[in-house]
Amino acid sequence: MENYKIVSDSCSNLPTDEVKKFDIGIISMYWIDENGDEHIGFDPEHDQDYKGFYNRMRNGAIIKTSAINETSFLNYFEELLKKGIDVLYLAFSSALSTTYNSALVARDILLKKYPQRKIEVIDTLAASLGQGLLVYHAAVNKENGMSLEDNRKWLEENKLKLAHYFTVEDLVYLYRGGRVSKASYFLGNALRIKPVLHVNDEGKLIPFTKVLGRKKSLQVMAEKFLKHGVDLKNQVIAIGHCDCIDDVNYLISLLEKKVKFKRIIINYIDQTIGAHSGPGTVALFALCDSRNPQ
Repeated sequence: MENYKIVSDSCSNLPTDEVKKFDIGIISMYWIDENGDEHIGFDPEHDQDYKGFYNRMRNGAIIKTSAINETSFLNYFEELLKKGIDVLYLAFSSALSTTYNSALVARDILLKKYPQRKIEVIDTLAASLGQGLLVYHAAVNKENGMSLEDNRKWLEENKLKLAHYFTVEDLVYLYRGGRVSKASYFLGNALRIKPVLHVNDEGKLIPFTKVLGRKKSLQVMAEKFLKHGVDLKNQVIAIGHCDCIDDVNYLISLLEKKVKFKRIIINYIDQTIGAHSGPGTVALFALCDSRNPQ
């Protein structure tokens, strides 16, 4: 079997058990709390206190985040290349972070030093468990004997079929990030209007509809997914959340009235993404006929 390693970053949000099962390499991002202290976003040996993180945000903490820099990629990739291991790296969407571009810079530097080795860098144009499901499929492909090059081709052919649907509890975090206007923020919170968003083909998080109330936003997500999902009963799908497991269970109940899935992966949304979407975010991911929710 070809000797290569699947690598991603902490925005992929796969549960630690899955990361360990498939021996996936994770390069972690860091977040900075309200006191200026830096924290690692993923450590396979220590569970993250996600509940504590989102409670900080509920109490008014403004969290800062940073992308993975070129040096981190150089160090991580080179350790693998020295051992004769090639790299298939799946990056957080280039539309949401500079991480992908930093990985490209590192790749170009290292391939001059190790011309006999391979480093493939995939812009997933995805986020959270949308990115994570692509990593999962890549790992299953590798386990089934797929070569690095064929795996790269599979990812490029299928990444824009990995649909993402999100909804949020409080518009303030999207407003701070410039994703909703000031008027939409104030009016939406006053009237309990909830946006439903998706990640488009450019890898950007954009609203596609607005509804009245939390349950309705979850119902719309379920309806769109059931309409566009392909062969869902045989799929592994995923749901990410920012400390709102009751809403996750409600969403699952809506979905399972129609389809019994092969498997549902559930995990917290990491701090890097959660800092910009806020507590109460729920996101649904699966392979669909397209990313377009219309």
